[in-house]
Amino acid sequence: RLLPNRLAVMGPGLVDDAREFFPRLDVDIAPSFRFTAVWHERSHEPDAGWFTVLVSLSILLEESQTIIGLAIQASRRAQGARPWRFWVKPHPTWSKSEILRITAGLPEGFEVVDGDFGGLLDKSDAVVGAASSTCAHAIARGVPVVVPGEPGGLIQNPIPAFADPSLWTACYTADDLAATLGRYAEANRDEVERRRDMGRRFRELVFEPVTRESVRRFLGLENSVLA
Repeated sequence: RLLPNRLAVMGPGLVDDAREFFPRLDVDIAPSFRFTAVWHERSHEPDAGWFTVLVSLSILLEESQTIIGLAIQASRRAQGARPWRFWVKPHPTWSKSEILRITAGLPEGFEVVDGDFGGLLDKSDAVVGAASSTCAHAIARGVPVVVPGEPGGLIQNPIPAFADPSLWTACYTADDLAATLGRYAEANRDEVERRRDMGRRFRELVFEPVTRESVRRFLGLENSVLA
């Protein structure tokens, strides 16, 4: 009596993972209420004059410090035709002042931002983050992701294994992070569109749309005559 009688995942591509250790587990697909934004049309495009990196911090303070530290080191190795800038988006549980405190201030080119994550994502060329579903959100929008980790430690990678490897990379050093971001910065328009196409396919596997039909099915009302 330790397992739930019924488990819900938010996309059809996640069903097999949920059943990995118990194939008979009753797994349903729930509408992705929290991620309706992945199905919206793009509201913005990245500024062509900048290579914009959205640094998405996790709820874990130590993990957030690691992410920021690697990003700062990588920024000092930035190369390419466009200048780099980093938008640091705290987890909703952390305030802007708390993030500034744990980083003892941020260098030039870094800015702590707030507001809607989806809007910031559409204005970004790449995302750096770990231990957060925002990484999968970014991939669904075709924005490439870097998942940083500490050498010799466990990496907090929230990205499903079936995600195309050209959409994300794990990095353990500042040099790796700078090289990966540099590769993303050099992507031409064809590559950007290719990633967006792959992101749309990924979205269908991971994020069940929130519709009248999907909600009724999840609640077991698909055969109900109730309006």
